[in-house]
Amino acid sequence: MVANLGLNSAINGPIRYKMFTGIDIAEAISESQKGNCYKSNIFGIGYNGDGRTSIGCSYKGTIWGRLVETIDTWKEWCNLNYEKNINPNIHTLDILKGVLMPKIIKERPKEHAYRIDWPNDLDLCNEKNIYLETPYTCIPIYEMEIGLVQVNSTENLKFYVQNGDYREEFELIINNDGWFVSKIKGTYFELHMRNRTYTLVEFFKENPPEIKFADQSLLQGNLYVTIENSANFRFSEEQLVKWTWDKVNICKESQGIKKENDSIQYFTIQKLISAQNYEVVFDDDNAGEIADIVAIKEKDKEIHFEFYHCKFAHGEKPGSRVADLYEVCGQAEKSVLWKQNMCEVIERMKYRESRRMKLNGISRFEKGDLKKLSAIRNKLRFLPAKLDIFIVQPGVSAAAITEDMHQILCGTQAYLLDTYGITLQLICSQ
Repeated sequence: MVANLGLNSAINGPIRYKMFTGIDIAEAISESQKGNCYKSNIFGIGYNGDGRTSIGCSYKGTIWGRLVETIDTWKEWCNLNYEKNINPNIHTLDILKGVLMPKIIKERPKEHAYRIDWPNDLDLCNEKNIYLETPYTCIPIYEMEIGLVQVNSTENLKFYVQNGDYREEFELIINNDGWFVSKIKGTYFELHMRNRTYTLVEFFKENPPEIKFADQSLLQGNLYVTIENSANFRFSEEQLVKWTWDKVNICKESQGIKKENDSIQYFTIQKLISAQNYEVVFDDDNAGEIADIVAIKEKDKEIHFEFYHCKFAHGEKPGSRVADLYEVCGQAEKSVLWKQNMCEVIERMKYRESRRMKLNGISRFEKGDLKKLSAIRNKLRFLPAKLDIFIVQPGVSAAAITEDMHQILCGTQAYLLDTYGITLQLICSQ
């Protein structure tokens, strides 16, 4: 996504240079193609398969990035961009080809919304100094979750912010006058951030959440970005893991405090424990989770993390319901952002364990303990971390995956690959 674009006028006049940002990028690209301007500088942000990245360049030859890193990291960055500079197949005239450009819309997209995130320019998942306050308690932002209320494609989009005890619901309205967020019902939250206090309606007015749709398009406020997507993509057979779900109620997702043995989560945990090659198996279910299950093992001189996202079926038998995939695909996409700092995964697990033990004295560890977790944390100083992400949905029959299901699975797979180079796997029914 282009963050800003500068143009110099090729015609003598009172205005020689113009800078464009945000929604104006589309206008800048249009002007640059008319021939009366030439590109002065451009700066973009995105992902390169190894995580977040940024790069800018000017027509004079300067190249820069927005990084706060070590000298060694900068040396690697320079080497990578040197390879781009000498690549004869990269043509500067095509530098804006395929750029994602937002446009203003006046009604909600008719596609199915399946994921909502906190504003994408705010990294809220690990913020220690941002919290929500109710009349009764204060809650760190990372213990809250933001999610979509399921509505049909003609209704206004609705979403919530909640933890296990409190919930506030909102409606996003898009019309000819712009876009608005209003409260529907629930707890009154105040958000405290950077010496400011907001109601959540005020916060979302300044920082609209990002909503993603089944066709992989994105919405922030009334700014809509569509992504070229091929309907011919198919989720690979090699990425399907087929289990037999004996004695499991596929409509029951979580094992809960009582560790209900007919739940999807309990069955998955027992499968992992029986594999006997994991050092840690951790029940992280509930608001603020990394994933429903986090499993860790050491293999080939790497620390392997596995995130398992479990979801109940919308029917009593496995079938071809695309609704079985929407929410869990969104959860898988959100969790990939932990890859940017796997040490934070360890710290969050420690925090979640201490909170659970204080509340009810029941450990989240199904295998391993805090001592084992600390030992893994120490190994991360000199061993690389690898992440695999699994969707666990027994409501999906491997033999009955439809085109709509392939689309949502391939969209999630593309997101995981493009951002952090991670392959998605689906654990389903035979």
